[in-house]
Amino acid sequence: MRMLISLAAAGLLVAACGGDDDSAGGGSPTDVVASDAAVTEDAGSQADSPPAEEDTAQAPDTTADGNTGAPIELSGPCSLEKRYGAFLVEAQDGFSFVDGSVANGVVPVTILELVEEEGPCRLLKRNNPFCNPPCGPGQTCDHDGSCITFPEPQDLGTVEITGLADEALLEPLQPGNSYFLTTLPHPGFEGGAAIHLTSSEGAFGVLDLHGVGVDLLETEKPLWEVEEAKDLAISWPAPVTPGVPSVARLDLNIDQHGNSPVVLQCDFPDTGSAAVPAALIDQLLTSGVSGYPNGRVTRRTVDSAPVSDGCMEFIVASPLEADIEVVGHTPCKSDSDCPDGETCTLAIETCG
Repeated sequence: MRMLISLAAAGLLVAACGGDDDSAGGGSPTDVVASDAAVTEDAGSQADSPPAEEDTAQAPDTTADGNTGAPIELSGPCSLEKRYGAFLVEAQDGFSFVDGSVANGVVPVTILELVEEEGPCRLLKRNNPFCNPPCGPGQTCDHDGSCITFPEPQDLGTVEITGLADEALLEPLQPGNSYFLTTLPHPGFEGGAAIHLTSSEGAFGVLDLHGVGVDLLETEKPLWEVEEAKDLAISWPAPVTPGVPSVARLDLNIDQHGNSPVVLQCDFPDTGSAAVPAALIDQLLTSGVSGYPNGRVTRRTVDSAPVSDGCMEFIVASPLEADIEVVGHTPCKSDSDCPDGETCTLAIETCG
């Protein structure tokens, strides 16, 4: 059972802050990277999400509500600096689940710096805040060097998600006010299904967000070859259900052990093929390569809504993991993984 909780989301987005006590709340499993990763990332229309540091309003996508015939408006992702959390309905390879957590603030380390942008793609850098003296229990370090209260996941009341393959009625689980459902039949939704998230009165009032069932990405893992001075061409099965306002989110991390790693993120039109410009690939390679690269393309719809001073997301998704080969780089667990004459540096899992 491969349950990818977070966006990452998201091991790309969350890192320990020196001296901080993150036990007071911890990163939300749906923070992104990326997952939800992380890297995560992030506010705009479904067709072309703008860079993370912008909070630009754009025209929403619409599709028809299968129950009422009324149009559904999807507001797209939150910007990272306002993203308090998310609910995710995801259909992976043979397994579907619901996962959700929304805090009362933004964990600073999940706010990524825009390094470069070209078309629908952007390079995002994780900066680890530093505080001296270190922050105390229940605090975390902000990017300005000050200690702030660590954001705590909130009780959102009883959350109901309709339009799935089975009833989804979720109560907050303690400790941590997390929401998840792992008994959802697979696939957890049909392509084109109108999906609706509502709640009873909770920390942020009554929630009301929408999603649309996406066609599953059910195919063998592709191989992506990352090479200097070459576009990275990727492909995935094109959608077959008409009218679904889905996008294809690309996430790529080739620097697993960098102190301030740069990740690649793109929001492509969901047509079945796309290419990352060579200039961005070159800059990604220059920023660092270490360990075992990972990448995925995720077909998804995203809605968002304001919560207090921030924003929460509702994501309906189907991911496809990829095998990544970086030309000139050999990841390793031991010397036996390395070419003749090279040894494995275990700290960064890299032959040299």
